[in-house]
Amino acid sequence: MDKKIVWCMGKRFDGLMSLGLLAKESIKFLVDKKKSCDSWNGIMVFRPEDLLAMDLKSETILITSNMDSVITEIRSYCDAYNIPAKVLTYDEYLANSLGFGKEREKVISHIRKSGTINQKHLEQIKVFSNRIDALNCCPKGGVAAEIGVAYGDFSKAIIDSVKPDLFFAIDYFSQDNPYRCFMGRTDFMDTNKTHQEWYEERFSVPISQNKLKVLQGLSWDVLSNLPDDYLDFAYLDACHNYDAVHKDICMLYNKVKDGGIIAFNDYVCVNIYSSPLSYDSYYGVVPEVNRFINETGSKVIALALQAGLCNDVFVKLHK
Repeated sequence: MDKKIVWCMGKRFDGLMSLGLLAKESIKFLVDKKKSCDSWNGIMVFRPEDLLAMDLKSETILITSNMDSVITEIRSYCDAYNIPAKVLTYDEYLANSLGFGKEREKVISHIRKSGTINQKHLEQIKVFSNRIDALNCCPKGGVAAEIGVAYGDFSKAIIDSVKPDLFFAIDYFSQDNPYRCFMGRTDFMDTNKTHQEWYEERFSVPISQNKLKVLQGLSWDVLSNLPDDYLDFAYLDACHNYDAVHKDICMLYNKVKDGGIIAFNDYVCVNIYSSPLSYDSYYGVVPEVNRFINETGSKVIALALQAGLCNDVFVKLHK
């Protein structure tokens, strides 16, 4: 196996590992600018300056970040210090090694199969200028879950508006690198905390009151452990590729009560904020939501507009 030197232990690295797109066995060692640890899962971690004493003529450095500033910084470092390794970007890795076009073709195929939402399922729809206002359509109290919590900004909006008796914060959460740069923000890096530690500190009060529970893991696996017909409201903002969305929706159908609300984030086919060469540029949200609504007879009660047309669709579940 051709082993690579992986540089940048952040969101993209976590995604490649969790989705099985980068095998642990294919990593020679890791490079971390902050070097928060000496090893990760048995793989040695080095600082950039440690590379200067190594013979890297036949090596490949994989940059697991698609931020232009990070890529430029790493390339400039390699050029400045005459590091001879071949540099491979995140997008190049996916395009050359994995075939990003497969996900695109899968999404297109399912769009053709699912078609549009039948008009009879749209008779109750209201349009809102943002997703926070759309939360007014949701029942108050009960049990709510957000799947994919990021920094907790929308968690707070749900708690403030829906006022659930119990709120589940479900996320994969990076457990290994406290210096992640996530969604262009450096909160974890600035506070030297992991994603989960940072989130739990922000919501320490409702956690101490047993009103909020943090559940770590892959979304469909975590959801499988909840009782059936348990949730009154669920907000889905986890992995958006087709297979992941399909697993989450199938699981939510069992876990949300009849008449409960499921809100689907990023009801869009293409992520305009990502490179067109990225595996995660093509979303399976539209075909899966359309199929789900038409097959179950559920009703769309709200469309929440967002910048870049990454809109939210709120659906009242029918079983």
